[in-house]
Amino acid sequence: MAKVKLFTHTDLDGIGCAIVAFYAFGRENVDVEYCDYNNVNERISSFLDSGKVADYSDVFITDISVNEAVAERLDALDAEEECVRLFDHHATEKWLDRKYSWAFVQEHINTFSKELSSGTYAFYRFVCCYGFAGICERPQLSPFVEKVRRYDTWEWKTTYGDIHAKELNDLFYLIGRDRFIDRFMANPSVDFTESERLLLDIESGRREAYMKRKLREVSVREIAGRKVGVVFAEQYVSELGNRIVEERTDIDCVAMVNPSLSVSWRGIDRMDCGQFAQTFGGGGHKNAAGSPVTGDMRAQIVSVIFGR
Repeated sequence: MAKVKLFTHTDLDGIGCAIVAFYAFGRENVDVEYCDYNNVNERISSFLDSGKVADYSDVFITDISVNEAVAERLDALDAEEECVRLFDHHATEKWLDRKYSWAFVQEHINTFSKELSSGTYAFYRFVCCYGFAGICERPQLSPFVEKVRRYDTWEWKTTYGDIHAKELNDLFYLIGRDRFIDRFMANPSVDFTESERLLLDIESGRREAYMKRKLREVSVREIAGRKVGVVFAEQYVSELGNRIVEERTDIDCVAMVNPSLSVSWRGIDRMDCGQFAQTFGGGGHKNAAGSPVTGDMRAQIVSVIFGR
């Protein structure tokens, strides 16, 4: 089988896309680059400049999108090779779906459903429709895809009360990307082993202590006419963000800053976080979004701390 190139996000939903690709095409046939908002355009541009595009039969971009300049380059490639496919679900990226035939951006699982989609769900549907043997032989992967979708859309809490989906994300951050992938390639079952359950139980206490500390550290800033809670955080960002906006009714949203990676925005229907994040070069959904922390921003942080 010819090799495929995959650019995917670094969170659980993005990693879920990689696992789907490994099952569909064979792990040895998938070349993955894990990207975030601050480097996805640079990574894809470098790939297009590398002269290695011809080495791959397909180029997939999942759970993350590109800017217009990179999209135009991908469009030119697809016009020649018909090899590009982008699967995303963030509302702010629907312009790609409207403009390019290779971009598929759907916020809901289908036209008639109120259930939200995810990158893993959309990509899984695609490979299932095309009947790739690796997927057809692993029907037990479907529950994994649904758990990822529920966590990423926050329906685990708002609709299903599915704590297991949240714990799947906890496990991902506990054991790390590579071990998580290895685990679900060896055994796609979402039932936790005894040792995994022990890890999750131990982590529960640590997570609660972290949440309480970060709640105390929130500062409120007026940004573009909105009251924004700001906190530096690099762990449990979805759970932490939702807890902050639930408890802090005096803010419109919260911005959780991870200086080495990105800013995660969370809200509860008080404003559109996705549109707000676009102001800072990002995007996403109404209640969950992200924007990049650039190298220049990190340099400014260092200058503030240590002086010029």
